[in-house]
Amino acid sequence: MAGFWRRHGGESERMAAESASPSDAHAAKAKLLLEDASHMSEEDIGEARSRIDLEFVAKFVRVLSRLNPEVAVRLLAAYYALRDPGVPTHAKAGFALALLYFLNPVDLIPDAMPLIGLLDDAGVLAGIWMYLSGHVTPAHKEQAEAFLANA
Repeated sequence: MAGFWRRHGGESERMAAESASPSDAHAAKAKLLLEDASHMSEEDIGEARSRIDLEFVAKFVRVLSRLNPEVAVRLLAAYYALRDPGVPTHAKAGFALALLYFLNPVDLIPDAMPLIGLLDDAGVLAGIWMYLSGHVTPAHKEQAEAFLANA
């Protein structure tokens, strides 16, 4: 299925465009997630991190790293920022919700729709990235790029 989208100018290009400039709907969803994040406690973030640790890397490596490396680096950098004790709680909460949104198979466009569902995830990530990318350090990006190079 991925070959079909690549041959027809599909998913990878649309995902790249959406990740560079999210649609209004995705920016609005990202804003709602970030509002929810402002109410998360350290315990809530810890629970989210546990789920992310169990599910994120498997889904990530299996799906996204092959479609769009730029989006893959952003997601992995968010994952490493979530694990960094120097990142403020509000930013960790935002990253946690972005990663949980990526893991959730039922969202604006369900992940069960091959590849198209990931476009939705990339759009929400782009919206959150607009607000929180300042909390991603060069070290987080380097860790993400190193992980992808060895995947």
